Amino acid sequence: MCSQRGGNQSVERGAAVLRALRRGPPAQRVSDIAGATGLSFSTASRLLATLEAADLVRRAPDGQGYGLGPEVLALAGAALNHHTVHRQARPVAQRLAWELGLGAMALHERAAALGRRVVEAADTVSLALGHTPAPLPPPRRAEHPS
Repeated sequence: MCSQRGGNQSVERGAAVLRALRRGPPAQRVSDIAGATGLSFSTASRLLATLEAADLVRRAPDGQGYGLGPEVLALAGAALNHHTVHRQARPVAQRLAWELGLGAMALHERAAALGRRVVEAADTVSLALGHTPAPLPPPRRAEHPS
């Protein structure tokens, strides 16, 4: 599993576990994750315990499996908020939502990895519009000194 590029094997294995959890059902057993990643049961178990301590992984409510944890959402949100396309689309989406009396969310989309080769598509932005209980106020504009 160690990268040809001289990466850190522990990090690569942890990332493989997170990717396996992303692709699989909401709750997966250690043996499922070990099989999906090619790791031994004991290695998968140790990695899951470490990732759980970091809130990147959480135990299923019944205790019979693992799923992605709340810290994954926080990291994903931060990555999205720092992305140039999303930062530029957000005020446009907010203004459109205000004018239409709807709620809006700007979603950044990128092509997924295919095998080991990553295909990068042009960045696109989708707007998700929906009804809100009350229209949002218009975004505040920075006042410029005259």
